[in-house]
Parts: sequence; structure tokens; C-alpha cells
Amino acid sequence: MADSEQPRRKPLFRVPTPAEVEKRQQQVQQSAATIAFKPSTTSSSTSSNSNHSQTTPPSSIPFTSKPSPSNPTHSTPALVSVAVPAPTAPALQPAPALAQRQTFGQQFAALKETPQYAQSRELAAAQRASEPAAGPAGASNASAQQNKANPTLQRSRSSNSVLVNRCQEGNTVLSHIRNVPWEYSDIIADYQVGQTTCALFLSLKYHRIHPEYIHTRIKQLGQHYLLRILLCLVDIADHQQSIRDLTRVCLYNNITLVLSWSPEEAGRYLETFKAYEHKPPDLIKERIEGDYLSKLTDSLTQIKSVNKTDVVTLTSTFGSLQKIIQASPDDLSSCPGFGQQKVRRLYEAFNQPFVLNKRQKKS
Repeated sequence: MADSEQPRRKPLFRVPTPAEVEKRQQQVQQSAATIAFKPSTTSSSTSSNSNHSQTTPPSSIPFTSKPSPSNPTHSTPALVSVAVPAPTAPALQPAPALAQRQTFGQQFAALKETPQYAQSRELAAAQRASEPAAGPAGASNASAQQNKANPTLQRSRSSNSVLVNRCQEGNTVLSHIRNVPWEYSDIIADYQVGQTTCALFLSLKYHRIHPEYIHTRIKQLGQHYLLRILLCLVDIADHQQSIRDLTRVCLYNNITLVLSWSPEEAGRYLETFKAYEHKPPDLIKERIEGDYLSKLTDSLTQIKSVNKTDVVTLTSTFGSLQKIIQASPDDLSSCPGFGQQKVRRLYEAFNQPFVLNKRQKKS
């Protein structure tokens, strides 16, 4: 009977006595007085947002005992609840603002005290003192001065647009600009048809009444823009003297004079200048074929009164350019269609020097 009895097992958990519970409470209170709590980043930010300290309520530690099969006295499980007060942490003070929560200006505030920033502040203060008073009129004057300083830097919202000065509002030429878009802008010239190209518009009828107008506009334009055009609308009958005076003014001020005889033609000129803004200059040059006869025709027709038919006659008679140059005036006059004046011009083109001295010019 004794052999069949199972060995006694140790209990899984022992119920502490009241003396042990009281001793444990004293140890916890002593350790809580010596521990310094350091708040983490999360706790500090949470405490700074809430602005009050959080306390942990006392926790309840349950002690349970499981019944032992060999001990009949532990057949019913006992649950003893012992209240152990949690250590009270000191009240947390609001943590200072973190570096990542600061603004850009706060983080780089130290740079404003450098000598470079101090010099820039002095320059800005001097500029503000020299500028006109603030307001709608002052702002418009400031923008006008800026545009006068850099008129070629005026950019349109669309690179294919013709920029138009506000003073051209109501001009009939604008109604004939149809192939390219145009828009109003603050520019010195009347029209800006390229990054470095501008145009001034002038009516001869208006020029007769106000002859000083074009001189004022040219003076305002200064030396800005590489290609400057004076688009003149010929709308009077006796225009010879006015065009002669404007030609002299354009020669003195490095301006290209373009005459238009109707508003439609003037609008077409502006469209063409804008459309060919990025085109190469040889696009409008005459194309010469690479064969011998085409090159010979292009060179000989530069002589006055010599046409393509004369070139064909010379080629069929002499055969090459070398023999044409070595031909005498009698040989040239024997060709059909060559008179005395044409023979003299052709002979002088091949035998006279390119640069004439003063005595030859007088004679």
C-alpha cells in the first residue's frame, strides 16, 4: 500500500504570510525613494501637450494557490489580493521644444548675426530709403524702373507670344496679328517680337503733328535689344521728305526702318519677325545649285546689265570663265546681245583693281 502511493509534489506557489507582505511593501517604498525617473521623448512630448503630470494608480497583485493532489487541504484554490502601492514619480515638468519642432527661421537664427548678413541688411535699408513711398503709384514706378533696367528680360507666359506695350491699345495693327498670339506687357518698346528684337510703331500722319515723339521713344529705348525696328505706316500722300528724315534718324541710332502701306502689312511684318525668331539667316537666301553653270551664272550676274541669257551666250562662245576673263573687248562685242556699254562693264570688272586710288576716283 505504501509502495503504491505517489511521491508528494511541491506546491506551485506558496501564499505569503502577512509579515512577508509587510516586509515587501517596505522594500518597495525604500527603492522608490532612490530611483530617479528620466522621462523619454514620447512621455515628455505627451506631458508638454497635456501640461499635467500623470500618476499611476496602485496596482493589485493577486496571489493564487493551485490545489495539490497530495494535500487535501488545498483542494479549493484561494485568491489573496494584496494591494501594493506603486512608487509615486515626481511631477514632470514640461520638456523644452525639440529641435525638429522648431521652425526654419529659429534653427538658422544664428546666421543672421554673421557679417555677411549685416552687410546685406545695410544695403537693403539703403535701397528702401532711396525708393519712392509705398503705395499703388510707388509700386508702379518701381516696376517701371525695373523694366527699364532689364527690358530684354521680359518673358511672356508663352514663348510664342508677341509682347505689346499698353500704349498700343486700340491700334488697328493688333487686329491683323492672327497667326501668332500676342499679350500686353510692361516693356519699353511698342512690340517685342523676340528675346533680343523689338519694334517701334510710327504713323506718318501722327509724325507730322508730333515730330518729337519718335525722338523721345528712341531715347527711352537706349541701347537695349540687338535688332531694333522702326515700323512706319505710310498713310499720307506726300511722304518723301518724311521718309528721308526718318531714314537719317534710323542711321544715326542703329535702327532698321521698315515701311508698311497698310495696317494689314504691318501686322504681317510683326508675325513674320516672331515666326522666324529662331530660324537661321540663310533660310531666306537664294539657293544656288552646285553645278558649274549655276555658280558661273551667280558670279557673272553680279556685274551690272549682265543677265542669265548673256551668261549662256558667253559660255557657249568661250567655253569657260578663264577664257571669258582673257577675252578682249573686240571678242566680247562680237557676241550677240553685247553692246558697247555692256562690253565695257564686263571688261572693267575683270581688269580694273578692286581698290581704286584717289587719282582714279577723280578721273
